[in-house]
Amino acid sequence: MDGELMSSAEQELAALAVINGLDPDQVFGSERVESEVVEPSVAENLSKSGDEAEEVYESCGEREEVESGGEEMEEEKMEEEKEDESENEGELNSKGRVYVVVQVQRYQAIIAPVGGRRVPWPHFVSVRDDLPSARTERPLQIGDLLELKQYDWREGFSFLLNVEDGADITAWLNNGQIKAQAVAKEVSLMELKLAQPAVGIVLEVNYGVGGKVKSLTVMSALLRMRQRMYPRQFVGGFDESWAVTGMVVLLDIVQLNRPADWKVGMGYTLPKSSPFGTGDERSAHRPAVAVGIRPSPIRHEFPFRAEHGNELVKQGEEVMATGMAACSDKQESELNRFTVTVTPSTVDDQNETATFEIQCHWERKEELVDMCKVWRQDQPISMALVGPDDAKPCGHGFVSMVRREELQFGYVLVAQIFVVFQEIKNYNSWEDWELIKEGNSQVRIKPLQSLEVFQRRIDLLLQHQPSEMAADESARGQIVASILARTEARAEPELTWEELADRPELSRMIEGQRETARLMLDPIPRICKQMAPPGTGKTDVATRIMLAILRENLEARVLYVAPMNVAVVRAVQQMAENMEEIGWREPMLALFAGSGKAKYREEIAHIGDHLLASAVRAPHLLDGLDVQKKRVVQRYLTACESSPRTANEGKVAGILMGKEKRRLIFSTLSLAEQIGGLLSEFEVIILDEAGQASSVQVLSMLTNFPALKKLLVTGDDHQLGVNLQEVPEAVREKCGVDTILENLQIAAAVDKTVLSVNFRSHPAITECIEEAAYAPHGLRLVSGRTVEQMNMLTGLSGIKLPSVGIPLVLIHQTSPMVPDPTSFSQSNPGQTETVMALIKELFPRFPGTIRVVCLYAGQASEIGQAIAAQTAEHPDWARIIIATGDSTQGHESDAVIVVTTSTGGGESADAFWNHPRRVNVALSRPRHALFVIGDLAHLWKAEGIWQRFLRKALERTIVVAPNFVEAMFHPNACVVNGILADSDGLPVKSLDFYDFFPEGRQYSVPLKDYPERSMRGPTARGAGGPIRQPRGQRNFTRGSERRCWNCEGVGHMAFECPSRRGGQGMAGPSRGFRPRRGF
Repeated sequence: MDGELMSSAEQELAALAVINGLDPDQVFGSERVESEVVEPSVAENLSKSGDEAEEVYESCGEREEVESGGEEMEEEKMEEEKEDESENEGELNSKGRVYVVVQVQRYQAIIAPVGGRRVPWPHFVSVRDDLPSARTERPLQIGDLLELKQYDWREGFSFLLNVEDGADITAWLNNGQIKAQAVAKEVSLMELKLAQPAVGIVLEVNYGVGGKVKSLTVMSALLRMRQRMYPRQFVGGFDESWAVTGMVVLLDIVQLNRPADWKVGMGYTLPKSSPFGTGDERSAHRPAVAVGIRPSPIRHEFPFRAEHGNELVKQGEEVMATGMAACSDKQESELNRFTVTVTPSTVDDQNETATFEIQCHWERKEELVDMCKVWRQDQPISMALVGPDDAKPCGHGFVSMVRREELQFGYVLVAQIFVVFQEIKNYNSWEDWELIKEGNSQVRIKPLQSLEVFQRRIDLLLQHQPSEMAADESARGQIVASILARTEARAEPELTWEELADRPELSRMIEGQRETARLMLDPIPRICKQMAPPGTGKTDVATRIMLAILRENLEARVLYVAPMNVAVVRAVQQMAENMEEIGWREPMLALFAGSGKAKYREEIAHIGDHLLASAVRAPHLLDGLDVQKKRVVQRYLTACESSPRTANEGKVAGILMGKEKRRLIFSTLSLAEQIGGLLSEFEVIILDEAGQASSVQVLSMLTNFPALKKLLVTGDDHQLGVNLQEVPEAVREKCGVDTILENLQIAAAVDKTVLSVNFRSHPAITECIEEAAYAPHGLRLVSGRTVEQMNMLTGLSGIKLPSVGIPLVLIHQTSPMVPDPTSFSQSNPGQTETVMALIKELFPRFPGTIRVVCLYAGQASEIGQAIAAQTAEHPDWARIIIATGDSTQGHESDAVIVVTTSTGGGESADAFWNHPRRVNVALSRPRHALFVIGDLAHLWKAEGIWQRFLRKALERTIVVAPNFVEAMFHPNACVVNGILADSDGLPVKSLDFYDFFPEGRQYSVPLKDYPERSMRGPTARGAGGPIRQPRGQRNFTRGSERRCWNCEGVGHMAFECPSRRGGQGMAGPSRGFRPRRGF
């Protein structure tokens, strides 16, 4: 190379080898040479491997930050220093050269030139701790400026490869440690950065050989990205007692301002002009970086309590801000990780729009699963051509389809993306667009996600806005003070129910509903938490209270918000019904983000008259707008029809609000947080489904509403809360990212009410839900319906249930689970077969809606595919809803089939399928009928919520085998010796389950309403005497023919199908359960 760095082309070729899983050492056929260092005293330290360099060592002693007396030089002056550099290696230049510390290692600091490298000066130089000219009151740290005067090249390190793994040229980075090209012999200190303390959180503890802590991964609200702190940076020594994930620490933070622009990595920071980098660094202007870490004196607790002082609350806000920064950092890391470079094929070309298909191959299932978490249906993306120069995105769109497959070696994710051409000023993006559509060009596709909301929350928490609002004497200040436990309990409302009972919108309220109405209609500023179990009418209560406020005060303005789009739709529908009931009209406006309008288009269409698009179509509004605003509205209306995701709801809502006063608005919580400034005059807020709203999000939203006087927060403490899967584990607790309900429950100044009458479900179902989910917490849940009202299943002609008049069916099935080949989920093909048989029997006869709720995503996928395969023969089956337990909260259906998948020995009792909140959601969705399919003995042994549910259910019904499905409507099914039997005379009672649970035999279920047939004479099967279902063969059977629902082939079942698992079916016998006839 003769003194010059590798060309950019050579670096790109080597990088491509690494990206594609190739080892450059093997590709080039030679080994990297570790040469001796000129200075023997430091040779041992400089040649250590990355792992050895990260081992724990004793601290270098107390570190004090020294403020340099030198003045900061302008960047123009920095450029002047580059001109008179020596042509001879290692020779002292008359001026030297300005370098900055970019990484600290065990016995040395690594420095790099401030303004970019010029041959022959080295790019990375080590400055050892014992270098006399570098000695100061503290070790060197990132950001310190030095003038390099003399150095010696390291043999074999003159040229570095810009990838992690080197070939015959040494890589610049090895296990996170930068390799130095030269060793400094003389430096001059120019500026030592002054550090400031900041709150941080330990995200990960990284262990080395022997279980010793080698580094800590930390985050602060001031950092550009998470950073790795090494033993050299442990201030005052290291104590493993505070190296705990989630521990609050103090970080020493410095701001880098010379140069101004940087590339920030986890363990190093490079000037933007540096030719080196992994691609994972983040660009930043004058970034803050951590240079030291120490234990924190902060005693952080959250939720806040009355005994916590105001100073502790302010410190807590900084911890919460750090939690938000960790969330933002993880989100950005995942987006960057799964930005892919591919050659897409064009599926459909409509000139300025096109659909492309891409394939991404992975060796490990973990990588495929992680990518699918980002590359989900409706995920926004941008597309840019990969070329010699940095091309700009020429198209934006979204993921329209995702499919994953198992190959013989590895996995593949196949995705289709719908992209709209994006015109860019002063750039020929159309040429790029045409090249991409030809199908022969490499394209960089980046998933998009706005991180602005995280930054907004970080800023308001660092500015202590919540605690400052709490100190305000305004009505909003009193409400925020109640949330932060900064005030005492409120006085009881003077308003009595008798004064409200005559109002038509309130007259139907009962018990806890009345108490909520009293609190919300009382003139004193309040926040009320309403605990509302499933089916207790919380949305109805909320809309009736909103009506009462609007009718009482003609100047009042009320906002309804909820985290879920479907909840907003349901609230609008409920409000319309309540208005019609009392003969009152008030214009409603429902606002949805673009992604919500696209994903829930069908549901939102039901309230089309109340959407923003309908409001701005009014002629009187359009006629009153100037040309520019009229053009904005027209673009919005066009986008609502053709590309809802691009419709700017906030901007057009601002135009409407500037022309009309709207008193009643419905919105998603996220949108209200973003555009809340448009709604600043609203005085009353109803927050529904609050279990899925985080404390930080609610506090952020409230900063937009200075006129707030009342806040009703309604939800269920015992159903699913905020989805924390995308939140770093270290900040899931005590950082305000979980549900606001936990915070409000312990706040003394928050008024609390409880609803306890279920108007959704059949009384027998309500009893079981109460026993399983609410009685353990001392809560009641009683039915507000009669059996006559909830008879959609029990009133069907010819139906035979395990217990007469009880729409609760427990099907015991022990067929084996099968791993999903492209995820870590499971399915149970035997239970899928039972679901399909049940739907075939039930769907033609049952007039209501049917929902299948699966505790495993793999099971939901399998059943979804089975139903899709049947839609050609049964088109109406497309109306059947398939959902997971996590996605079904907030929904309800007339009949619900819960599929548990798990079988005995599969998992431990603390598995996710036994999580009380998840199970509660699954079991509480039905109105008229509930079917549970699973290994009920396994569920019973897991104890907890499943055992409580089954114990109560067995007071009303019996456990049956899968052959019950055929008997349910079969005309020849009858009672045999007091037990319901199918058409073959086999009892539907699950003898397997009762062998495990003998005490269950005491439950006697009256079956006398069904035809009795003695089995002591000749039977339908030609055998004499009573027939007993053979043990070990008690799963549903319709005959000997074996047909697969997956491929419609005969002779095997779905879990044995060759089309599963990449062409290799599941070998071996069917493990004890009998096949049945296909559909």
